[in-house]
Amino acid sequence: MAAPSSELARTFGTVGVTIGTQVVHSMIILAVPVMLPAAAADLGVEGRFAGNFTAIAYSACIVVSILIASSIARIGALTVCAVSTAVAAAGIALFAGGSLAWTVLAAVVLGLGYGPITPATAAVLAGRVPPRWFGLVFSLKQTGVPIGFALAGLVVPLLVINFGWQRAALILATGLGLLAVALLPFRRAFDGERPPAALPRGRMLAPMGLVLRHRQLRALSLGAVLFLIPQSCLGSFLVVFLVDRGGLSLPEAGGLLAVAQMAGVASRIVAGALADRVRERFSLLAGLGLLSSLGATAIAFSSAEWSFPIAAAVCILYGGGAIGWNGVMLADMARWSPPGQAGAVAAAGSAITYAGAVMGPAGFGLLVGLVGYRAGFLVVAAIALAAAAWFMVEAAHLRRKEG
Repeated sequence: MAAPSSELARTFGTVGVTIGTQVVHSMIILAVPVMLPAAAADLGVEGRFAGNFTAIAYSACIVVSILIASSIARIGALTVCAVSTAVAAAGIALFAGGSLAWTVLAAVVLGLGYGPITPATAAVLAGRVPPRWFGLVFSLKQTGVPIGFALAGLVVPLLVINFGWQRAALILATGLGLLAVALLPFRRAFDGERPPAALPRGRMLAPMGLVLRHRQLRALSLGAVLFLIPQSCLGSFLVVFLVDRGGLSLPEAGGLLAVAQMAGVASRIVAGALADRVRERFSLLAGLGLLSSLGATAIAFSSAEWSFPIAAAVCILYGGGAIGWNGVMLADMARWSPPGQAGAVAAAGSAITYAGAVMGPAGFGLLVGLVGYRAGFLVVAAIALAAAAWFMVEAAHLRRKEG
């Protein structure tokens, strides 16, 4: 057994690597929607095309998550992260091509790079961190997502203003390429301690079957589909909404996106710490769904006449609920996973979950075109409320089962 100080150092090092990887990839997947207000005229699209871009990217995430699920342990989780980072660099570079066709291709390639990151980093944590800390460390890892999204809101607009959107995309691609190279020396340390793959080679859909047959894993994955709709609509449309309807500048709107994302960071840490101290986590997830619903409702009734502090408070409410759930969900999936299969289960669960990021932004963009932003955000609020109800039912079932 490792000494407590050694165990703690190992945990901090692992969390640091996984957070950093998650931050960069989350920043890049949101960079294009943030750049779209500046790029839309050159591409010949409207700002709400952000929903289509996100839907295409997450469709690719679903495909690659299914393909990689049974192979993460065999390939090595950090090796998967390094390769995915190189793929994402190619994706953001393609966006600099400056046409709608290049943008669609960029969405596909970015999705292929982003899809394996969550399950691969989850596999790294599950193999190197004590289970008693899963709620907190998985939530800490997942703070990389809102931190990355916040950086997209803060850094990307500045790059666009100073270098133009195409050069900004190339700068981001260069940074990703350097990160991919930087990850390579760590592969032996992180991949070498992974358990052998528990699923036979070639059984590509076995992890998906495992998740769908297991009541708790299935409940987490399907509930997360509902949760991801408010989260993905926040990331894809908040900047466009605040610029188009709120009359804010791109840096101001990006700043409010960063505020919402940092509220999500705080919410994930608090939720993760609570998850390690309660018997069942479904009730906690239900509470986050209710908070997300309230935030989306407040956004729906926002006005250009509101002061900046009030707008920031609404963004904090929405971000805290819509973003706070992910770490708890991944930690619970790791807890319910068979030994050695945390990465495979996370990949299969992510493939299901990403359906929310496909349906949500695409459906939201369609609603905006038909009936406007208010109706779109009210539908999002209803979906978040449905997620809360889903997890309340599952919490009651688990309490009855455990007596």
